[in-house]
Amino acid sequence: MKQWMRFIKEYISLNRIDNIVGPIPLFEQKEYINDISNKAGVYFFISKSKRYIYPKGESPIIYIGTSNSLRRRLKEHLKSFHIAQQHVNEKDLWVYSRYNYIIFHGAEVFYLPIIGKENAKDLESKILENFFDKYASLPVGNGAFSYRR
Repeated sequence: MKQWMRFIKEYISLNRIDNIVGPIPLFEQKEYINDISNKAGVYFFISKSKRYIYPKGESPIIYIGTSNSLRRRLKEHLKSFHIAQQHVNEKDLWVYSRYNYIIFHGAEVFYLPIIGKENAKDLESKILENFFDKYASLPVGNGAFSYRR
């Protein structure tokens, strides 16, 4: 198990954690998009070179997201990432700020497809809640209302 995954082991069984797919160098080689599942699930952007400082520790996690179609959602992220790279205007740097972490530190994508009748948004919320419990903060790329209460 990768070190960055340890915070979710309280919620997800170890054999389930083994189902996390990755690393995928999607932001370096966009052709990997076709290898990503079309299923619903939760995905993670993990820095390749940086551990971010949180109130209760450090983690390489930049962002945790969810989608009913992982491939479609990650294609959208890829498009936004390329807009941020080009920074056509200064507002792009603000609007696409989560991608600045990827531009400056590199990132790999990992994802966890849902199983059975599991709800992807509920799974993401639980994972974000576990992240917050461990680090006393949400990941640097997540907004304040990224999870359900």
